[in-house]
Amino acid sequence: MRNMSARRLLAAAAALALASGSLAACSSDSTSGSGDSGDVTPASQINFLSGWQVGDGTGNFLAAAVEAFAKVQPDITVNVETVKFDDLKVTVETESVANEMPDLITMNFTGENKPWLDDGLIADTTSYLTDWGITDKLLPGVTDAWAYNGKLGGFPYQTGSWPMWYNMDLLKAAGVSEVPTTIDALKDAATKLKANGVAALCYPGKDWGGAGFFWLIDQLYTGAADIQGIMQNGGFAASDAAQQGIDLLGDLRDSGVLIDNAAGYGYEDCANAYDQSKVAMAFFGSWSFTQISEPILKVTQLGGFPLPDGAAFDKPIAFATGGNGILMSQAAADDPAKVAAIKAFMDFLYSKDALQLWISDPGNQIAAVTSEASGPSTSTNVMLQQNATLWDVAEPATLQDLYVKSGVDITPEITWFIGTQGATAADLAPRLDALWQD
Repeated sequence: MRNMSARRLLAAAAALALASGSLAACSSDSTSGSGDSGDVTPASQINFLSGWQVGDGTGNFLAAAVEAFAKVQPDITVNVETVKFDDLKVTVETESVANEMPDLITMNFTGENKPWLDDGLIADTTSYLTDWGITDKLLPGVTDAWAYNGKLGGFPYQTGSWPMWYNMDLLKAAGVSEVPTTIDALKDAATKLKANGVAALCYPGKDWGGAGFFWLIDQLYTGAADIQGIMQNGGFAASDAAQQGIDLLGDLRDSGVLIDNAAGYGYEDCANAYDQSKVAMAFFGSWSFTQISEPILKVTQLGGFPLPDGAAFDKPIAFATGGNGILMSQAAADDPAKVAAIKAFMDFLYSKDALQLWISDPGNQIAAVTSEASGPSTSTNVMLQQNATLWDVAEPATLQDLYVKSGVDITPEITWFIGTQGATAADLAPRLDALWQD
């Protein structure tokens, strides 16, 4: 599951190319409006910077799609430069300074890169989405995560969730028959797991994964609406409910629910530990559905984070994410020939045939489009099947990416808190609030 063979990848590309023979005509259609490429001859190359790695569903899809696109649009070459996901931001900004901006970039649209719209690094895609017929294909609410100052930052392609993962084999072996839905049940499960030689909950305290996990836990008492103001402006020290969430996390740290040395674990470290059955519970996004090996996926149950007494929610909570997509550089948008080439590529990527490769084997991804646009998934991925019923057992929480302002990174403070036994909300709250005052 984790890696797709070269033979399978080439077969997928060939199948997509055959199925997409009719796309050559539609990819050259012109449209009207400010996103119009008119009768301009498309550029011969598109430079594409991607954090989607071959070996995972996203990277496998892109490699197959680019190869298939070359068969229906042989006059346009898509050159893909792949870098580590965590290096994307620095790479983009470095290439911008060197006047070597890529035309397209795969990326989440978050507080870190939203200002690129105002800085002229990336283009407002509002007119392109509308004029190229993409808006009509998107799920309701998908563009909310892509909005900034009245503009849209890219082409949404992947949506998803960020839930709790529970290895039911490990839990049952320790005498826990059901997914914990309360904090008391979580603590009881952790005690039994440790007695059985297994770590309970992997907390990625070292990086962005731990920061995201913090935002989930901290709104358990505030509720989804009240946390929005804190995400925008700070104010932990003035909120008793926010401090309750911090102290709950401190209690989980000090009572041994979290994996030992959680401050030294990053998201990928937790994924590896979970995949090796060294830990029974973790908080992973749906982008990891193709990252974890199939035997572990088959014994995993998705759910929400357990509720404490006095929680502001009715069900355990998880994030519904805005997902990943494709950003267009402003430099490309200023070049009509580049726009024409990108339109042809986007027509291809949002065609039903390409979307089928995205949502079905070997892509195994959750599309940002309606089922009418993509057609039904034929994926055998058990996690996608579970994800379809996630919100029957969990409640959506407020995702920080929509509200935390650019330049605020709580990760170092969360790393400190997770690594400091006995630290409380009284210690952390003012440190966090200072980040919004700089």
